[in-house]
Amino acid sequence: VFGSPLQFAHAWSDGVALCDLVAVLEGVGSGRVVSGGGITVLAGVNRAPKSAASCRHNLNKALDVLRNKRGMSRTHLFSEEAILAADASAALAVLEGVASAYKLSRHHSHG
Repeated sequence: VFGSPLQFAHAWSDGVALCDLVAVLEGVGSGRVVSGGGITVLAGVNRAPKSAASCRHNLNKALDVLRNKRGMSRTHLFSEEAILAADASAALAVLEGVASAYKLSRHHSHG
């Protein structure tokens, strides 16, 4: 649970979480995703980025996939610098676009 918008934004700023989310949504069969050691990841992601360049690389890996996703709003798909700078509104806008494009819902039908 995130205690503040800043904590939320920092959690997404290195690109790893966004890459992991995209990997799960795209699945192994997409050709961009690899599975090994019990985890599914986007190919070429730096799992422990130490520099802004590594974080930017990760963000662009995920955003590149999303830019090609049918139904994905393009409005915030070039916001890597804002996300890297821990801008919570930019990260949230991308996540809202992901939810819409992948038809994710907070409500699950039980039946």
